[in-house]
Amino acid sequence: KKKKKKTTVKQDIENIRNKVDVLIVAMHFGEEYNFNTTWYQEDSSNFLSSLGVDIIIGTHSHVLGPIKWINNTLVIYSLGNFLSAQETNIDYNTTVGLLSTVKITKHIDKDNNTSIKLSNQTNELIYTYSKNNKDYKVIPFSNPDIKTYLSDYERVYNKYASVIKNMDNTIEVNSIN
Repeated sequence: KKKKKKTTVKQDIENIRNKVDVLIVAMHFGEEYNFNTTWYQEDSSNFLSSLGVDIIIGTHSHVLGPIKWINNTLVIYSLGNFLSAQETNIDYNTTVGLLSTVKITKHIDKDNNTSIKLSNQTNELIYTYSKNNKDYKVIPFSNPDIKTYLSDYERVYNKYASVIKNMDNTIEVNSIN
């Protein structure tokens, strides 16, 4: 069954790849509340990279996952939650999420051949604050106001920045102010 899925995915990507400049695949994978990647995530990401996918963005685990490059493919294993009131929040694991950016540059040469380059990939940790599950606010850790909403923001930042950098220490995470 897995081989059939890969065949279908391969065909889908081959059908679209030459029609788009940048191919982004959103994957619903990973284990809930697990910061580490699974064999399936690794296998899927390597497979998608081999097919020329430019960016893979993971969701499902409700917590952050690492970021790494596989060849020229940017893999964000999990963005975590953007806005959450999950009861399973342990040490802010479901209320710290990620905003991630990457610069995409398209180059067209004199023969009209095009190429895409991904660069300047950066990440911003965010915290979802709420008072009694009301009045939600999403606060970037780089915003000095984080101190008002999260007293141990430095420890929390360090913990989750290390999750992001777990597979590639060169990945940038915007610093706290």
